[in-house]
Amino acid sequence: WRVALIDLLYLFTYFIYFDTMIKYKISSVKSPKSGLKVYFPSIVQVAHLSFDDVVTAVEKECTLTRADVRGALSALEYVVLKELKQGNTVRLGGVGSFRLTIVSKNGEDDAANVSARNIARVRTHFTPSGAMSAALQGSEINAVVQ
Repeated sequence: WRVALIDLLYLFTYFIYFDTMIKYKISSVKSPKSGLKVYFPSIVQVAHLSFDDVVTAVEKECTLTRADVRGALSALEYVVLKELKQGNTVRLGGVGSFRLTIVSKNGEDDAANVSARNIARVRTHFTPSGAMSAALQGSEINAVVQ
């Protein structure tokens, strides 16, 4: 399954380099400072891929069977979650890395008073690899007519 996982990471990097169309739309919001409407570009989310959609896409791009892809992705999900819970950062080659962060409810005047009660929630933070960031920066960006 390790070879299958390496193949999957290669494919994710492949998709990053060859899918180059990013679309944006013009959005607006009322400025809290001036009260005037301000306009800015925002990404158009074209589709939401389900787990099965990703399995199908990966299967079409490699020699792995559907069952192999499903098994490798399920194993990857399990391993990432397990390692994050142990406090580790998980790096996935050309994809990027995952790590946990916490959001505090409030600060304390004395370090001795800080405990798990001060934690509001745990978040998973994803940082794209340098290769992924560079590939996305070189992407073609087109406006969507509204």
